[in-house]
Amino acid sequence: MKQLYEYTQVEGGLEEIKGAKQHRVIEDIPFVAKPDLVLKTILESRGWPYRDKEARVFFLKRDRAFVCIIYVGALRASEVAKKKDGSVSLKKSQLKFDASEGAWYFEGVKLVKEKRTRNGVEVPRKHTYREKVYLPMAGERKPFTDLILEWTNELEDDEPLFNFKRCRAWQITRALTGQWNHYFRMLGENYLYGAWGKDVMALADYLQVHPRTLMHYLRGDWKDKPKV
Repeated sequence: MKQLYEYTQVEGGLEEIKGAKQHRVIEDIPFVAKPDLVLKTILESRGWPYRDKEARVFFLKRDRAFVCIIYVGALRASEVAKKKDGSVSLKKSQLKFDASEGAWYFEGVKLVKEKRTRNGVEVPRKHTYREKVYLPMAGERKPFTDLILEWTNELEDDEPLFNFKRCRAWQITRALTGQWNHYFRMLGENYLYGAWGKDVMALADYLQVHPRTLMHYLRGDWKDKPKV
């Protein structure tokens, strides 16, 4: 298959995508990065070149947290940042602590796609919210939670987590990692898929998508399976 992008290594290790393309697809990604490599990239990157030094420290926390939330929650950028109409997608007040689980989570994350197309007709989704999006509190993905909480500590309860729209979100993620937003959603889906015993139905229920849709994002090859 012909490569549609030129790949070069960036400081943290993830590939930087060069060249223009009208439509980016998951097949263009040569490998699925592990959490340690994703974290290394986020922490070592200089990110967007903010001119003011104090502003750079402040906004770098925000930009790191943005990528972290997309990754650990397998969320769309528009489910986290502002929507096209300017409405806020996620506020600090939605961050809760579950004492029984000993874990932080975001409550009532609104789905972007509120309708499905069935036989050419749009029909409302049964669910328009994710009830809870838990943040990892142990293991190799806990440092992402630490970065998210570090940013939320800068905000008041009624403030939006990210006061920018999808276009700016793309610029921030590109500057920080060399990738695009949906790439980290894909990484998050793959991680949850493995952590949940490769239960496609459970992952589809969490993401509120049809299981068939996940086949575009989950990496696997039947040739690697036992010959039974």
